[in-house]
Amino acid sequence: RFYILKFQYTCCRKTKTYLKKYSIMYIIRLEDIMKRHQHYPDAGTALYAEIVSNLQDEQIIIDSENVRGIPTLMLNTSIGRLIDEFGYSRIKGRICFKHMGKTDAETLRKYISHYISKTV
Repeated sequence: RFYILKFQYTCCRKTKTYLKKYSIMYIIRLEDIMKRHQHYPDAGTALYAEIVSNLQDEQIIIDSENVRGIPTLMLNTSIGRLIDEFGYSRIKGRICFKHMGKTDAETLRKYISHYISKTV
């Protein structure tokens, strides 16, 4: 598990003082999850559990470094289940992927668009 504290300083014009704002980002390494779980649905369920247990954080980053090709079987039990249970609007902007290849990003975008259109 990795947590990152992101600090941002803003200047208050009225009092001419700096205010410190921080946000917590939780990083999930997709490679580690896929190594622990041989079957894609099980890996998706583990990813879902990691995300749900950290939804209180401001942002969740799924690091897909060294992972090429995220199977639909895994997306169904993770991202699809999240959309079903929490709604797309709640997870949009809270979960982002890092180190994702162009092809994988396009596949994920199409998956989410198709999933949302069939649930509406």
